[in-house]
Amino acid sequence: MTTAELEREITGGVVFWACWAAGNMVGVMGCQSRGTVDLIRHAYVQPAWQHRGIGRQLLTAAESQVAGPLLAGTSAAATWAIVFYDRNGLLMLTQAGKDVLLRRYWLIPER
Repeated sequence: MTTAELEREITGGVVFWACWAAGNMVGVMGCQSRGTVDLIRHAYVQPAWQHRGIGRQLLTAAESQVAGPLLAGTSAAATWAIVFYDRNGLLMLTQAGKDVLLRRYWLIPER
């Protein structure tokens, strides 16, 4: 993400949490309040630091700071993300439920 993209996200209300190790950022998660829910907008852990609990720590930090239910949207092709969210207690929606939430909370162009 470029500095300009980061600034746009922050201006748009995305709040970020970061995990640091040996002076390097090794993971980051960004959430945005959308009224009655909060959306996970970004969740990244450097590959060398994956499978060490960093994603879970970031998710726990986000969960402790948001007011509403926490929703995560990801591509069906991002199977690693789906496994992560499933292991950490987020529920997968039906196709119909997903379509409703995408239209309500995300800006996704129609195909």
